Amino acid sequence: MNTESVLTPLREIQGTIINVSFPRSGHRFLREILSGYFENCFVFYEPYTKNVTNRPDANFTLKNVNYVKTHDFHLTGRRVLIFEFPKNRRYLVQIRHPLESIASYYEFSVKHGHIRHDNEVEWHKFLTEKLNYWKRFNNVWLLKKPPDSLLISYDDICSDTFKAAKKAIRFLTNQTSIDSIRLAKVIKDQEILQYVGDAESKKQNRRQLKFFKYFNAAEFVKLEHSLFEKYLQPNGIGLLFDSNGSLQK
Repeated sequence: MNTESVLTPLREIQGTIINVSFPRSGHRFLREILSGYFENCFVFYEPYTKNVTNRPDANFTLKNVNYVKTHDFHLTGRRVLIFEFPKNRRYLVQIRHPLESIASYYEFSVKHGHIRHDNEVEWHKFLTEKLNYWKRFNNVWLLKKPPDSLLISYDDICSDTFKAAKKAIRFLTNQTSIDSIRLAKVIKDQEILQYVGDAESKKQNRRQLKFFKYFNAAEFVKLEHSLFEKYLQPNGIGLLFDSNGSLQK
């Protein structure tokens, strides 16, 4: 028997975790850490591709799933995927500064052919559409935070990966104790997956927004200022620009 697959109080996921993530907010990085920590106890379902990792056996059904990804594109809130996973639902919500996430989302969409013409006009159309989606996502999942939910921001993951992962594991298991040695090893073996231009590369350091193809400091400062009081500050999302309009991150 593989002892790594045996459930223990420190490795048993309680209920079905609905991982609601705004696109490009660190879902994959956090998920790979959790998958490494829980191993076969982590049964992940990707509804967009219907892929399942760690199928328990040939008699698998969705009832065996304990971790589900969703971007909640239709912004249905707590009812997202309710028919597939009706019971014992808890929510792990991931968010990122909108300028960072939308710029990264745009690059991802260009790379995978979702945007046919990569130019400044298309970028601004994309920015307007996705910023509206980001605001509504924020309203549904953060300003009206559902019960039994946990927020993990992209800043949390980048600034202290161990602390953010520990917080997530405690939420998943409903236990205050975790296997710290195991978690540290899993994190050490991970790297943040980022998209740089047309090449996919792994980097330890967080990519700066100034390297985005359509970076415009004046425009981005204005947008950030308009979002600060209603959206950024209430959720502890830090400013990217200082009072002089220079990038801080």
